[in-house]
Amino acid sequence: MKLRPKYKMKLVAQMHKAIFDEYINYSSVEAYINEFVEELDWDNMGYPVNFNFRIQYTYDKINKTDIIDLTKTLTEMPQDTLFSIAVDIGIQVPMILPAFPTFTRTLTPNETGSSYAREMFDKAYKLVLEDPAQAIGLANSALESIVKHILEDPQVTIKYDKNDTLYKLTGAILKKFKFFPSEELHKNIKNIGSSLLRIASEIEELRSDKTFAHGKGKNDYIVDSSLYSAFILNSIITVGLFIISYYESKYNNQKQEQEEDLEDIPF
Repeated sequence: MKLRPKYKMKLVAQMHKAIFDEYINYSSVEAYINEFVEELDWDNMGYPVNFNFRIQYTYDKINKTDIIDLTKTLTEMPQDTLFSIAVDIGIQVPMILPAFPTFTRTLTPNETGSSYAREMFDKAYKLVLEDPAQAIGLANSALESIVKHILEDPQVTIKYDKNDTLYKLTGAILKKFKFFPSEELHKNIKNIGSSLLRIASEIEELRSDKTFAHGKGKNDYIVDSSLYSAFILNSIITVGLFIISYYESKYNNQKQEQEEDLEDIPF
């Protein structure tokens, strides 16, 4: 999907500021951007003659030398390269993972399990274009951490094996939330539970069988498309948002009510 010009220029402006905030001077900025230049074709002598993009320059009248024109360089590069640089420098691109900003805001920075999950998702986000397989593995681990974090809450009190995988962990938490598919449940609720279990199963299988998580032979298929990794990470985020939101509404509201009751006690 091609970016609308207005959004593209807004993104370029954010990237321009972030890059110069990080690298400060023109030579460092140029060196950073040059890391994303790829050689595409070579002549008969073995010299590169075609690149994915070229760094654009402008003349600095004060220092009488050419300096990188970052805005023009970013604007004229291919969109996938632009996204890669944005993700690498820490600019969130909603077109890649639309719910990512909302999701990370739900992860409390100071809580051990939640903080670890946020760190893993941040890493997964930065690798979603560059290393799809690694991104999927990190996101799977992050979701496992979120579920374990909730299961360890004294209000939830669900025991689990530390070696349990995402599918088993999801099953455990769905049983506690009364979403685990069974004949006693309303059809719609049962379908939600079944869907969540199915997604967890597929995510786990992808991580185990289609990434380097458990080692792979040269003929094994590995997820190598950012399109797939973005889709899978969006699925993981959807599951994570549901689990966290339900947990917050069911248990944290109860905790808050208890604390408010204690505050009303006149001593």
